[in-house]
Amino acid sequence: MKRSFIGQGVLLGAVIGGLLSLTHPSARKELKQITSKGKNATRYVIEHPTGVVKNVNDQLTNVLDVTSHSLDLTIDVLNQVEKWIQQYEDQNGDQ
Repeated sequence: MKRSFIGQGVLLGAVIGGLLSLTHPSARKELKQITSKGKNATRYVIEHPTGVVKNVNDQLTNVLDVTSHSLDLTIDVLNQVEKWIQQYEDQNGDQ
């Protein structure tokens, strides 16, 4: 399938813009810092895979606990609202 000229133009413009931005010293410095952080993070994952998995598992467990608790609270609120609606209907149902 042929790429459109617009898509090619956008891609070419992005590449040229990215390369031109590297002529600015602060942009090069920031790119080096980001690349270095990414390299360090990758190295940590490679050297400590079980620790990373444990951290992810702990965080996921925490998210699931908070979500479960939030859903329980939501159900409690809905039950209370339903109870109030039923009481209102019982009191005003004859009118």
